[in-house]
Amino acid sequence: MVDIITDENFESFVNQKDQLVLVDFYADWCVPCKMLKPILEQISKDEIIPIGKLNIEKSPKVSEKIGIKGVPTMILYKNNLPLDMKFGFNNKAQIIEWITSYNGNKN
Repeated sequence: MVDIITDENFESFVNQKDQLVLVDFYADWCVPCKMLKPILEQISKDEIIPIGKLNIEKSPKVSEKIGIKGVPTMILYKNNLPLDMKFGFNNKAQIIEWITSYNGNKN
């Protein structure tokens, strides 16, 4: 299940102790974001890592603080620290390879 992230729950989501998490920054009008949605839902069902989605228009504080300039933007976090980010559309294999490069095969 993909979690809905807001300005209010962002910190608690990315601060899962010793857990790699992915946050997808998106907007409802963004076509590549819509294409990415089912891919992230499938990855989430496979329970690779927790995944959250933050709508930059409904929750602007976090995206402004981080400096999100375009969507989709995906950021990997561990212990509240950003490790890496990807911009634009990525297919399932690219995203899994990216996650695995930081996470190995463990949750």
